[in-house]
Amino acid sequence: MDELPHLAIIVEGEPDRAVARWLAEAARRRGDLEVDLLDLSLLHLVDACEVACERTPPAVDDLAPWLAVAAGFVVVVPRRFPVALAHTVGWCPDPWSGKPVAFACDTAEPAALPGLRVVFAAVRAVLVREVAVHPDPRRADRVLAALTHHL
Repeated sequence: MDELPHLAIIVEGEPDRAVARWLAEAARRRGDLEVDLLDLSLLHLVDACEVACERTPPAVDDLAPWLAVAAGFVVVVPRRFPVALAHTVGWCPDPWSGKPVAFACDTAEPAALPGLRVVFAAVRAVLVREVAVHPDPRRADRVLAALTHHL
C-alpha cells in the first residue's frame, strides 16, 4: 500500500488550536492525506524568539524532520502576526520551497495574512489563494482540494 502524502497543519498556540483541529478533521475525512498537527507553542519556539532570534533554537532541529516529510502545509493564521512561525521559516527555509501552503483562520481576513503570504513567497512556496475560514466546511473542502491539487 502506498503511503499517503503528509499534510502539516501549523498552529501557534491555544487560541487557534480549535481551527487547527477542525481543519485536521476535515482533511482526515477525505482519506487521501496523512495529517500532522504541529503546534509551535508546544516546542517553545515563541519563547526562543523572545530570547534570541538570531540563533536557530534546538527546537527547530526537532521540527525540521516533520517539515521535511510534509508534502504540503496549512498555516492557521492568528489575529496577531506569528513571529515564531516567521522565524521558523527563516531558520528552516528549504522544506517549504516548491510545496503548497494554504491558510486557515477564524475570521475572513486576519491582519497577519498579507505578511505571511510575503514570508512564504520568499521561500518559494506555492501559495493557495483561498483561505479556509472556520467553521465553513465548503471553504475547508475547497482549500484542501486546491492544496492536494499541487501535491
